[in-house]
Amino acid sequence: MVDRKTGQSGHRPDDGPLPDLENPIDFDDPEAVEAELRRRELEEIARNFNPQRPLYPERHKVSQSVKKPLNRKGPANDGQDHSSRQSYQSDPRYKQFYDQVKKRPAANDYDAEVQPMSLDELEKAGWDGTPRPWDSTQGSAQPQPAPAPAPPRARTATIRNHPAQVQPPDVADAYEPGTIFSFDDGSVAIYKDAVSGKDYALFYFLEPHGVLAARGIFLEQYERTKIGKIPVPLLENMRANQRWDYDAIVFHLDSYELAQHVRRLGSPHAVTHTAHTRRAAPATASPTIAPQQPAPIAPEVETQPEVSPEPPAAAPREMLERGRVLKINVGGRIWESVYWTKDEIGPIVAHDTNKEWALMHLDLTRFKDALEYGDLLEPHDLGEIERSLARKV
Repeated sequence: MVDRKTGQSGHRPDDGPLPDLENPIDFDDPEAVEAELRRRELEEIARNFNPQRPLYPERHKVSQSVKKPLNRKGPANDGQDHSSRQSYQSDPRYKQFYDQVKKRPAANDYDAEVQPMSLDELEKAGWDGTPRPWDSTQGSAQPQPAPAPAPPRARTATIRNHPAQVQPPDVADAYEPGTIFSFDDGSVAIYKDAVSGKDYALFYFLEPHGVLAARGIFLEQYERTKIGKIPVPLLENMRANQRWDYDAIVFHLDSYELAQHVRRLGSPHAVTHTAHTRRAAPATASPTIAPQQPAPIAPEVETQPEVSPEPPAAAPREMLERGRVLKINVGGRIWESVYWTKDEIGPIVAHDTNKEWALMHLDLTRFKDALEYGDLLEPHDLGEIERSLARKV
């Protein structure tokens, strides 16, 4: 053993043979002497206790004279001393990179400025950022196959004597855009489409004098009969002009006998023709001016004082003010809405859809006895509806 104070070797015979040192110890270097002492102590501990696993397998290596060689299949020990290895954290390159990362400002994508984009650009770029295959700007996009031709539509039974003799049409055929319906109250409307998530559908009603009015009605409450179908482009043309054409409607009926439903709405000459059915008006003769004759003097008749009529009862229209709750019984279910305002088409009500309020046109005259007027909402309830509607604008 080596004396800690003098640094001289105090080897005794019972200590065993001295190990064959590859590198002699420099006794003038205190650190080398201290390292050799620690190594000797570890060898003694390993020799006396002989643990199954080395106490310090990585930090210190037991000499080959004490430790049995491992029976491993890998490459043999290179015999190099790795005690001088340093951690990667002490590498100046690592410190430089770590300092750059800490100085780099953290970028948050949620705080980035949103770039405005039109609906056409968004449709071309794709809602998820993936370009659509039908985008004309993409040269590599393959053309879409042509859709298969639709099978011919089966025509429904025609009306000969009375509208009640018509058989019910096919459901798939009756609810196509452009289908013309005749309702039980004598009105005629063109089906546009069903409102998503709602119980009503959008119709364009043929009003007198060629007026085309859009209304949302509940299909379960009215008896209807399919009498024809117009093309979708013609419907879009009428919708843009807000006028309907008598000749175009009659031409697309299932039979000419069904024109009686359209004649009830007024004379066809009062209807303004659209561009695709406009005909030249016949030339009228120049008017002749007749000589004026003196008007005959009417005999005097004693007039009786007019009796003022009794004031009418409070009409439901007087109850239509903003905030009035409207309850409509549709098929045994109560549908509630709030009256909001009125425009040239008709009354506008607000209805709750998934905890969000939305506005829609509603023809209140078609519900008759199924409509019940409720109470007025409080001012704070009206404020919540206004804020919900403002979020959608």
